[in-house]
Amino acid sequence: MSDDLHAAEALQALRSIGADRIEYKADVTPAVLDVSDREVTTLFSVDNLDSTGDITEVAAFKRSIDHRAQSIPHLYMHDLTAPAIARILTFQEVKRAELPTDVQQLYPDATGGMACVSRYLKSGRGAEVLEGIREGIPYQASFGYQVLKSTPRQVKGQPVRVIKELRLFEVSTTPPGHAANEATRVRLGKALAALEELKAGWRHGRHEDLSLLNQIAALVHTLGASNITLIEPASLDTEPARTSTVDTLIRDLEVIYSEV
Repeated sequence: MSDDLHAAEALQALRSIGADRIEYKADVTPAVLDVSDREVTTLFSVDNLDSTGDITEVAAFKRSIDHRAQSIPHLYMHDLTAPAIARILTFQEVKRAELPTDVQQLYPDATGGMACVSRYLKSGRGAEVLEGIREGIPYQASFGYQVLKSTPRQVKGQPVRVIKELRLFEVSTTPPGHAANEATRVRLGKALAALEELKAGWRHGRHEDLSLLNQIAALVHTLGASNITLIEPASLDTEPARTSTVDTLIRDLEVIYSEV
């Protein structure tokens, strides 16, 4: 079956479900973990405490993926009236060590997440979104679901719903800034805290630090900064940059944040 037909079939199955049964949750940026030709790996859930008061366990997705993975469509903005934009090929658990460096830094309570590998369609919105991803537009991800099992918990004195099992209806690519928890704004504040930490104790040019700096720089660039230059990453078998380019990037970021 072609990607177009497979994606359309999955979407048609979802349309038979009453919209009132579906909740939506936007998640952590960056959503795109890898792009290979038309296949994109999307991080659509992370098990940190979100601003809606939920912790979605990685295991919560298991039953849906085991029993109905083929009928889960990849949409754009949860739009059931438009064609699916991609065919989901596989789902995969992501361990904490496999989460993007900035996600680990910004969400220390996260222990892992869920990702899917989707093959984007060659036409329509699927082709448009894929072109944007390749150009570096920081798309986010969300998913539609129904809670089947949950338990209450107290975290720092606040009531939290721990989602133990859910029915996954769809995965969606969303525009930057769409996240229900206003991830861009939260990310901005936490990125500033990370920047202050790096300024206070630069750890001798570790690759992880350079990656975090570049991700922070990319974020402020999307907010309108035009004077930010990313540091070309060195290969892992060579000594990472420790030169004035690092200090320059930190200084430029500090100036930009002071104006935000």
